[in-house]
Amino acid sequence: MKVARIVVAGCLLLSSSLVAVASDAITQCDTLAASPADTTRPAGSDGVSRGSVDAAKAIPACLAAVTEAPKEARLHLQLGRAHEADKADDKAALAYQKAAELGSIVGMNNFGVMLDHGRGTAKDETRAVELYRKAADAGLARAQVNLGNLLRDGRGTAKDGAAAFVQFKKAADQGDAEAMYQAGLLLEYGDGIPADIKAAFTYYKASADNGDVTGTESLAPLLEDGRGTAKDEKAAFAAYKSAIEGGSSWSKIALAGMLHDGRGTADDAKTAMTMLREGFSDEQTRTATLRNGACYYNEVTRKAVQDMLKKAGLFNGTVDGVFGPDTNAAIEAFLKLPAPPAN
Repeated sequence: MKVARIVVAGCLLLSSSLVAVASDAITQCDTLAASPADTTRPAGSDGVSRGSVDAAKAIPACLAAVTEAPKEARLHLQLGRAHEADKADDKAALAYQKAAELGSIVGMNNFGVMLDHGRGTAKDETRAVELYRKAADAGLARAQVNLGNLLRDGRGTAKDGAAAFVQFKKAADQGDAEAMYQAGLLLEYGDGIPADIKAAFTYYKASADNGDVTGTESLAPLLEDGRGTAKDEKAAFAAYKSAIEGGSSWSKIALAGMLHDGRGTADDAKTAMTMLREGFSDEQTRTATLRNGACYYNEVTRKAVQDMLKKAGLFNGTVDGVFGPDTNAAIEAFLKLPAPPAN
């Protein structure tokens, strides 16, 4: 009996040790990969932003954690975040799918994103809509924005600008800056809802105040033109500058126009040309401008660009703000010129 009791005691000790190791794995998984948007994360945890997840540490911890507690939805969610940080989209999609099946709201949204964009799994926008809607109905702001995007574009579901606005407004009311911008966009152009430029300005300003670059670059031309608010070129100049600091190439074109004309700032032709070159050197900005510049810049900016190109001897047309073949050819010729030497 004594021997048996020693064996049993040894087994109990071993079992206790295994539990301690496994519990530590769960703690590590929570610490390294919990989502800030997941309300089921441990009390006292703020979660980890997507860009701060350390995949090398989080993956082994979360793999051990899901092995110990395979029915804990948040652990599968966190494993998915770890794999996504490691750029292993196929593994991330599987983990998010499992999290969603176990009832994780954030998991539903994240798996929806993978389906929406065909990352790590076959593209399926219809199923993405279903998952986004479940998470959105549960109050997840990010899912409300994602669902709004598909409703606005008519992807995976019927196009419905009014329904998209409802989703954007719900997320905006929770403080989501991108949702504020998207709501403003629908209001500015009356896409599925009555146009309301004053309300659009309010949403853009809220978005900009919350640090969203797209909101800031959309706010600036309204200030510049006096649409939906009092005209304020100095504030417009400051908004364009802020958007540029946030990475906006579009705003470099507009700021170049203001520098060229001396609107909202002292005129500075040399800096204006440098800014114009930097803006059009961005491939996405240049391609979209050449395709349909009227959609991306207000009239005063388009005229300023044409005037700059005309003074450079590259544009022979009328400075009328209409971007056609002559303007496009001048833009391309401008970019082929050697850049001026740095000071």
